[in-house]
Amino acid sequence: MSILVGVDGSEHADRALAWALREAALRSAQVTVINAFRVRELAGPLNREEPHDEERAEARRVVEEALGRVGSTAPGVDITTTAVTGRAAAEAILHHGRHADLIVVGSRGLGGFPGLLVGSVSQQVAAHADVPVAVIPAGVEMTDVSDGTTSIVVGVDGSDKSIRALRWAVEEARLRDVPLTAVYVYRSLREGSPFDAYADVEESQLEELERQGGGTALGKLDRLLSDAGDLSDIKIEREVDPGSPAKVLISDAADESTLLVVGSRGHGGFSGLLLGSVSQQCLHHAKGPVVVTPIG
Repeated sequence: MSILVGVDGSEHADRALAWALREAALRSAQVTVINAFRVRELAGPLNREEPHDEERAEARRVVEEALGRVGSTAPGVDITTTAVTGRAAAEAILHHGRHADLIVVGSRGLGGFPGLLVGSVSQQVAAHADVPVAVIPAGVEMTDVSDGTTSIVVGVDGSDKSIRALRWAVEEARLRDVPLTAVYVYRSLREGSPFDAYADVEESQLEELERQGGGTALGKLDRLLSDAGDLSDIKIEREVDPGSPAKVLISDAADESTLLVVGSRGHGGFSGLLLGSVSQQCLHHAKGPVVVTPIG
């Protein structure tokens, strides 16, 4: 197995590197640490495409210093390094991550705006990668990242994307020996509809309809879990809630040491949208690491 992690010298990237090394130790995986930079065109002749030696040296320095800061969090991991020139960071990570099993990035890098929780690079990578992408948030302390995840929450809605997310979460829970909560969210009738379909339904009838909705959702969740393989060695909890999927998942994963796993799009996604609203909201608001599993 191989893991690709992008670094740029920022604290966010250091947290991503620490998490990637921890993951590699669990999976006996190789880690490739990549630093991507564009050639500074204004520093030399017009339309210059080849980097100067000092630019290459700077890229190597960024990688080596990042490993010096956090490499001790997972000793013994097989690490390779690479510096990519002439490509934007997201493009380089996607290109070199095609053959990886997992891509890890920080929520923001050096180019991020102070008030922005998720940067353009992490969002682009999560939207377009063909492999799972772990986005490590800025608020997580380095010790929390290196010490590992204490619980996992996965969102399931029955779509192919969420089933892949469920299987990834099951494997992760088994590797880390932590509890897994599988969450199925259904729409609450109390939220109404554009046509006020339940406006005249009495409270007792509405409660019964909602109980039926929750029962149906629980049955679906049970069937999905039964398709995920042998779960006898995992402590797993089932949760069925009405409401907004993103709000429920973010609330369940409120602890910084909780890993949240979501599919790139669920049943509610538009066909041309690579990253659905639920996964986007989770990336923007979850306090702990978020893993987005791809469409394919």
